[in-house]
Amino acid sequence: MTISLTTDSDLTLLMELSQLFTSLELDDLLQRMMALVTKAVGATKSTLLLYKDDRIDWQYVININPDPPEQTPQVVQQILDKGLAGWVAKNRKMALITDTRYDARWYNLPTSTMIRSALCLPLMYKDNLIAVMTVVHEKPGYFTDYHVQLLTIITNQAATAINNARMYTQAQTQQRQFEAMLWAFPDMLLVMDDVGRIIVANDSILPMLGCQTRDDVVGARLTDMPARDKCLDSVCEFLYQKLDSQTPDISFEVHSDAFEADYQVTVSRWQNPNRSANGFVIVLHDVTKIRDLHRFKDEMLRIASHDLRSPLALIVGYADMIMLDLPKGDSPIPSYVESILRSARRMDNLLEDLLRIEQIRTSPLELHEQVAPQEMVDCAVQNCQPQADSKQIQFSLQADYSNDLIYVVADRVLIRQAMENLIGNAIKYTFPSGQVTVYVKVDDERFHFIVEDNGIGIPQDKLQYVFESFYRVPNAKGIQGTGLGLSLVKNVIEQHQGQVWVTSEENTGSMFGFWLPIIKKQKPADLEQFVLEVIQDAQNEPEETAPSFPIQGKNGTSSELEVTADDL
Repeated sequence: MTISLTTDSDLTLLMELSQLFTSLELDDLLQRMMALVTKAVGATKSTLLLYKDDRIDWQYVININPDPPEQTPQVVQQILDKGLAGWVAKNRKMALITDTRYDARWYNLPTSTMIRSALCLPLMYKDNLIAVMTVVHEKPGYFTDYHVQLLTIITNQAATAINNARMYTQAQTQQRQFEAMLWAFPDMLLVMDDVGRIIVANDSILPMLGCQTRDDVVGARLTDMPARDKCLDSVCEFLYQKLDSQTPDISFEVHSDAFEADYQVTVSRWQNPNRSANGFVIVLHDVTKIRDLHRFKDEMLRIASHDLRSPLALIVGYADMIMLDLPKGDSPIPSYVESILRSARRMDNLLEDLLRIEQIRTSPLELHEQVAPQEMVDCAVQNCQPQADSKQIQFSLQADYSNDLIYVVADRVLIRQAMENLIGNAIKYTFPSGQVTVYVKVDDERFHFIVEDNGIGIPQDKLQYVFESFYRVPNAKGIQGTGLGLSLVKNVIEQHQGQVWVTSEENTGSMFGFWLPIIKKQKPADLEQFVLEVIQDAQNEPEETAPSFPIQGKNGTSSELEVTADDL
């Protein structure tokens, strides 16, 4: 049955709602819509429950003339679990109850007044549940087909309006969140289009641009800002000379004389999904404190390498002379001088390790030599054997090279020192009569060097620090050491494109290891077969003479030996 909605009140209602549905303020839209609907149908009270991703959005629960006055989330949840609104939300269709006493879908709250008739409709947008609207009355059979048709028209329009308002609200919320993060971002940030016009600039970068407010910046070209800091010219050079559409993100450093600061600059490209616009995102991170620390470190290393080592050399030299001049006897003076020598040499070793670590960190290794790992392993094991014997430690090597023609591209001295450091550490932190085992194995791509001991071990929560400079585990305080050996190993191995690792259990022992990439050499061809191949190639070219090989005579003169197939 179709009922005509032609009364003045109906047309007025629909006109008011049509104007209301143009609003994008979601809270205002929902409150005013439900007030108009409740008044238009003469309902005792009404409820609108918004849904998001098939779940109720507790931020938007609209009640007109609620009973009880304060409907808690627990009460609303009871209605959804047992009542009419929950049934409509689940089945996605309208429900009309003429008498609530005889309809199982109705759930009457104990504290509410008696409701006899109810009308509930789902608000759908593209098969998605947007909301559930419920109007009720105290009289049975109050709602008719007229009310059903009127509310159907309203809910169809309301679903679209609510969806639009929700999307607008969501966009506004995201915009506010983005702006809050942007203005709170501690680094300097610029977003520019492809011709250099500034689209976004946060407050941090305004002083560098020579501006007071963001309004002075947005829309202007970076190169047209006369008060900009000179270090931004270097940024512009990278933008237009070294960064094309295929270039990934780049990072470089600039220095500002005006601000007396160093900045790490990161430049990225941005592009709309439809490629209608593109540009650059520029972030300047202040690294002045880090660079100051590096400069301080460099100065300390300079002092260590020159100003400290010279006096140490004098101390050692004069102490040696004193030892030579001391008369023999029971005097305690020799032991005092020996203590001076031990301490001076220990300090000299510490300075040597510091300089070596810094050199490895800052100077890339030029690796050209192909070294057989077995040579370095055998040398390291032999050098550490006396240290193990002095503590009566069972020291053994278990090596499986699988192929004698395995090589690594390495600095043989540095790799051998790294091996000796790992072995020496294992011996140092293992009790007398303990056990230290060196394992060597090779797979298809890597050479593995592993040292296992049954020493004091390392607590699990300290393993992440063992490769840091000067770090020593708490249970090693009674054992002499500088805390630089493992740091040196890590830097050497990483410079060789390898990796270090450690596993350990306190009071049980440790296992340290590293791997290096390997290269394989092909076994050389048989000499006779090689010469035959050369001769056959020559015979295929009759115009050429037979191949000859230079030989050195006893008197130093050179001659040539001609080889033919008959000579073989």
